[in-house]
Amino acid sequence: MIISNLGKMKKWTSILLIILLSAGLLSSLGISKVQAANEEHGLTNLTIKDQNNHEYTLTPEFDSWQWTYDLSVETSVTQLTIEATPLIEGAEITYDGVTSQTGGTAILATPDSKTYVVHVHVDQGDKSASYQIIINRTGPKDSSIKELSVFDNTNEVYKSPVVMPGVKEYSVEVESNTKQLLMFVYPTDDKAKVAITGGVQDPEEPIKQMYDIPDKTTIFTINVTSPDGTVTETYKLTVMKKDAAVVIPPSGGDGGNTVVASSPLEEALNNATSSTVTVKVTGSSISISAAELAKFLAQNKVDTIVFDSQAGSYILKPGQYDWSKLATLFGLSLTDLQLKLEVAADQAASDSAEKAGFDVLGSASFKLKAVKKDGQEIVLNDLGHYIKRTVKLGSQPNIGHVAVVRVDKDGKGNTVYTPVPFTVSGSEVSIMSRTDGTFLIVQTDKSFTDTAAHWAKKEIDALSNLLIVDGVGNGSFDPNRSITRAEFTALVVRLFGLATPATTSGSTFDDVQSGDWFASVVASATGAGLINGYADGEFRPDQTITREEMAVILSRGLAFAGYANDANKAGDFADQGDIPAWAAEAISQLAGFGVVNGKPGNEFDPEGDATRAESVVMLYRLLSILTFTK
Repeated sequence: MIISNLGKMKKWTSILLIILLSAGLLSSLGISKVQAANEEHGLTNLTIKDQNNHEYTLTPEFDSWQWTYDLSVETSVTQLTIEATPLIEGAEITYDGVTSQTGGTAILATPDSKTYVVHVHVDQGDKSASYQIIINRTGPKDSSIKELSVFDNTNEVYKSPVVMPGVKEYSVEVESNTKQLLMFVYPTDDKAKVAITGGVQDPEEPIKQMYDIPDKTTIFTINVTSPDGTVTETYKLTVMKKDAAVVIPPSGGDGGNTVVASSPLEEALNNATSSTVTVKVTGSSISISAAELAKFLAQNKVDTIVFDSQAGSYILKPGQYDWSKLATLFGLSLTDLQLKLEVAADQAASDSAEKAGFDVLGSASFKLKAVKKDGQEIVLNDLGHYIKRTVKLGSQPNIGHVAVVRVDKDGKGNTVYTPVPFTVSGSEVSIMSRTDGTFLIVQTDKSFTDTAAHWAKKEIDALSNLLIVDGVGNGSFDPNRSITRAEFTALVVRLFGLATPATTSGSTFDDVQSGDWFASVVASATGAGLINGYADGEFRPDQTITREEMAVILSRGLAFAGYANDANKAGDFADQGDIPAWAAEAISQLAGFGVVNGKPGNEFDPEGDATRAESVVMLYRLLSILTFTK
């Protein structure tokens, strides 16, 4: 009420001054016309709108008596329109500090995150008034999310939904035995604050991102607040468990009292005391009946089965497959789906590899098959997930001089040896591959004459002994030569142990022909979503790959195979402004992991050509954080 009355007093006082001025009575009071000019020739209104026609409120609120104002606008605002209305019609309005002016309206471009000062002058002859507007930039009010990562920690599989602009509700389906989720919410602005409610917080996880989900349906509420704290968006994630498969035990002819001999798998499930059980495979294969598979999928206690044979072990997790989809693919219902696992040494493959020049330390063949009702067996070649297998050797291999290869066939039917990811613990070798087959553990001893004093010798020797990189002939590696897109694609395919298609007819790229040496690796890498072509339909295989292109491919590799821990917050490079938007996030992520570094002067040089040595070093660092669990 006091403020309102004060405003009225100012208004009536202004009118009174104008009347007294017109009557010439102010002179007798010692008040000149110039002193009263601001009231007579001021503004009645001052309106400011942005490029989206959003009108702003000045601080303090506009008043003809107030000459200086503050205005805060977001950094996303690129243009302001200022419109001034004079108290006396016909008064001239001019602006200082604006981009352009038409009549009483001015345009101010605001491309930079700096403070802008605008002066508005009102003039009529010898009488004038001036107003000042100080425009400050504030942080964005972005409370959107760019990624919602949901990891089924029980079955070690990602169940992340695809985040779409403007969509606030998401849902994911997990296996019936899923007990725990690891969830990460990535806001579009990394300074925004995220709060998650729902589920049961795991007390062992102080980071508050691991959640138990004991119920069939769990709803998470995700609140994202903009950096300035003024805007909060609420998102909802509904997690639904699949229905447990119903197992109907076979009934006997004696009123259901017939005792049915249990299988090793059924006994292991019945007597389980932990989440992991081991089933001994006495021969070279083991069959898993539809009832056993359904029981495994229905229970919540056991989440890992290790099928252990003399030749090697095969680790099975329920979340590694979409079992219902798999059954449908073979024209079966889930309760009719049977499996057969074959694990055996492959001496013939070892002998062939020895003849090809390999020093073989051990071998094992793994084949998981779906069995139809008529007994037909179908090998599940493309598993769509990294599966862990183990092979025990007679002694520990020489670390740094050992590799694991999968025996594959190329498009012409020739035997090729594809390196695959692995780890070594004592005499046990754990192999991670998205494809079953025969795996060989081989001894290696590779080095190059032209890298003895090179800064990347350690990384080059390491990846060459993993059979991921090759030399150029005559014992040389040529580390400082640039690397083409086709050559780098081949390295990526080997690093991730990807199978190459037996035929490459019908390439999606105009400049990749089926007879090209790189046709199969391009098909494999693009099929996995690791690399793309250009908008004109070309792959440009012989074009030198740039550092920014390489970074994007490696960042996709992290999402493809999974990685340990989170990246540290990376600072900007000296040439950050030269990094294109499509590569900025990938470069920042890899810099946080230490996979990429700046050149002298802390420049990233995004469009610079990458050398063979640089590519090897980046791949070596990436390999150290990949988990191959996806």
